[in-house]
Amino acid sequence: DRGVIPLEDAVRSMTSLSAATFGFEGRGTIREGAAADLAVFDLAALRERATFDEPHRMSEGMWMVLVNGEAVIENGEFTGKRPGVVLRPKP
Repeated sequence: DRGVIPLEDAVRSMTSLSAATFGFEGRGTIREGAAADLAVFDLAALRERATFDEPHRMSEGMWMVLVNGEAVIENGEFTGKRPGVVLRPKP
């Protein structure tokens, strides 16, 4: 909302840059053989709803989130699936 950095730089910081920094191979990029961790959102509808008093309120505008290729959010609703794994950097 504040335009501090371009959207592309924000996405890179949260994906490929973080994965490379922490040594998570096969994460942070979209390519064959990589983990399918993807978020599909509507930038115009994206809103943080959590507050200090209600920190667990979900954001608006996230339409689909895939973790390891499985939808954990679909049409803005949780699916109940939990395909995530603990990531540890390679030594």
